[in-house]
Amino acid sequence: YRLLQPKSASGVYFVGKEQHADFDALFYELVGSGSVKQMQLAVGTRAVTVPRATTNRGICRFEFAELCQKALGAADYLLIGHTFHTVFVDRVPKLNTTHVNWVRRFITFIDSMYEYNVKLVVHAQTPPEGIYQVDLK
Repeated sequence: YRLLQPKSASGVYFVGKEQHADFDALFYELVGSGSVKQMQLAVGTRAVTVPRATTNRGICRFEFAELCQKALGAADYLLIGHTFHTVFVDRVPKLNTTHVNWVRRFITFIDSMYEYNVKLVVHAQTPPEGIYQVDLK
């Protein structure tokens, strides 16, 4: 379930610079006239920053770096999934074994979104099957 198939990913998975405008357009189409702003979600004694969110529509948007290149974990991702029904993730890079912590966080994030049946819309550098490449060198 972690790997979207390209045919079923139509409209929820955007690849490369040429499809970034379509990704942006879908986000703003779904947000509509709702106000997009930064918000904080409380996780115990700390907060998770959601850089772009509209609570009246239940939609938020992150860049990959904001989700997976920071020290976030399952509790943070589960709270995001509990709070929003649709999550956009922008600029997912090609990953390899040198990015092991990013990969672990991304897997945990995907699993957390799955747990709450969140609609995930992704813009990535590569098709789904190419996001993680094992470096055999």
